[in-house]
Amino acid sequence: MRAGQGGHGGQAGQGGPGLTRIDLTDAQQEQIAAIREAYKPQIEAVLEQKDTLSRAEIKAALETIHEAVRGEVEALLTDEQKTALAELKAEAEARRAEMEGERDANREASKLVMIEVLGLSTDQVAALDQLHSSGAEDRAAIEALVELGADREEVIAAVEALRDAHQAELASILDVTQYEITLIHNALASRMKKGGPGQKGPGQGGPGMGGPGGRPGQGGNGQGNPGQRLG
Repeated sequence: MRAGQGGHGGQAGQGGPGLTRIDLTDAQQEQIAAIREAYKPQIEAVLEQKDTLSRAEIKAALETIHEAVRGEVEALLTDEQKTALAELKAEAEARRAEMEGERDANREASKLVMIEVLGLSTDQVAALDQLHSSGAEDRAAIEALVELGADREEVIAAVEALRDAHQAELASILDVTQYEITLIHNALASRMKKGGPGQKGPGQGGPGMGGPGGRPGQGGNGQGNPGQRLG
């Protein structure tokens, strides 16, 4: 039974946005909160290593925790609840696929122009394509963290860790001039999409990615809109 059709409904922050839309008993909510709290130190431990772990290592560690929590939470659910949750996840996957399609279309629209402007080599283009494709994995990692019921601060820290790691990889692909042009372009693109100066925020997707962008609370999952970002 979906929340809003009777019953208690999940509470925000107790296992992810899908659980907030199905009917949970008070006992289930308490158990889910306890599971989330038990795994919180592991999440914090990963984020504390953000300066030493690679993007792939951060994502792998968060995914491992996410799978463990999901297994324990789903073991608490009835068959009806599991069916409702599966339907919600399918809807979320469809929305994600649509958003990824829009991101790819936006990127392709500007890709050829930026190759010429930056004077990118064939190897650089291939490396940037690979970096861009990993942006979807970054967003999935952030969504998994939200589903774990992580605190807002933890989600923001993860967004910033993946963004910083992405920028470091981008800087290793481009030369200094290309990287500076990319930063300027993306800063201007972000400002234009936000409606002009005076609306800056630190939760914007890193240059060249369309990666884990906006702060949680702007779409609920920490996803940024890449607009016409390079790479």
